[in-house]
Amino acid sequence: MVVTSFNVDDDLTKVAPYIKENRFTFPVVLANDLADAYLSVVFIPQTWFVDSEGKLRWIWEGYGGGPKWEETMAEKLDEVLKARP
Repeated sequence: MVVTSFNVDDDLTKVAPYIKENRFTFPVVLANDLADAYLSVVFIPQTWFVDSEGKLRWIWEGYGGGPKWEETMAEKLDEVLKARP
């Protein structure tokens, strides 16, 4: 499993401090141009679960926060991992 963050912040000076503050250990890709080129409508944030074959299995738009959101993310991730070929 790989976790990657695609950041579309206009102020890139905020990215590194945010990553450090939240102790993220996964890669963060600066993707403002990429998002503009490939997404017609951008809901921020988005969570995508992509399987090992590169197929998009599930997408969540927005951030709910709290225990219910975390529970939903864990359940969906478990479903995607169980469906691995």
